[in-house]
Amino acid sequence: MEADKLSPKFIKQVDKYIITEKMLGKGSFGSVFFGYYALDQNIQVAIKQIPMQDLTKSQMDILTREIKTMKAVVHKNIVRLYEAFKTKNSLYIMMEYCNGGNLENYIKKLGGTIPEKDALIILKKIVLGFSQLYQHNIIHRDIKPENILLHD
Repeated sequence: MEADKLSPKFIKQVDKYIITEKMLGKGSFGSVFFGYYALDQNIQVAIKQIPMQDLTKSQMDILTREIKTMKAVVHKNIVRLYEAFKTKNSLYIMMEYCNGGNLENYIKKLGGTIPEKDALIILKKIVLGFSQLYQHNIIHRDIKPENILLHD
């Protein structure tokens, strides 16, 4: 099956990755799209696309540190960075795709509260992820439900 006939719709290929039209989110620097590895559609990724024209040197320094930090930490409770590419027009950050959306939307979907059993499971995984960050002397300065991603 050809990539452009898939749903969601194929937009373009960057190195070994296909970027689709499905937007997963928008942040202060750019947008995050659903994508997949070109040779195996089962390897799904989240691709952060950041327009180079919008970046100041200071912002580029921040992103460079973020990439370096994400590469240094590999843990099952922390979103994994696979690769980062810079083209003439954009910076692309290929990350692990989390199919459950974010914690904020999950709480809203449940009517504003989470059953205690589920809350304890989620909290334990958050603590384990933060423990790994602590071991690498990393401080996450923007922890909030919309920045906690859920998978399976």
